[in-house]
Amino acid sequence: MFLIIMGRILMRDSIRKVSLPAQWRNKIRTVIIPNNRKILNIIEANRNFLDDPEFDAVESFRQHVKDFEAKHLDNSQYNGVQFPAEFNKIFE
Repeated sequence: MFLIIMGRILMRDSIRKVSLPAQWRNKIRTVIIPNNRKILNIIEANRNFLDDPEFDAVESFRQHVKDFEAKHLDNSQYNGVQFPAEFNKIFE
């Protein structure tokens, strides 16, 4: 199956790549993924300050990071865990 997007004929398998503009894909690889790893490293160095609910939120975030990287670096088709809202509460 072929689609025409912005005047270009694309095969159906190319749709996923077209749906994320190149600039955004670049930011994912050069900014977001490295920042996620830095956040996890900082938290790991300070994990003894976390209470149980905060620890659970961090583990949810850790899984989100793994799934996010799998999707954007390994081209996994699995969407994975979304950013956990409870993670933001740790820093309030």
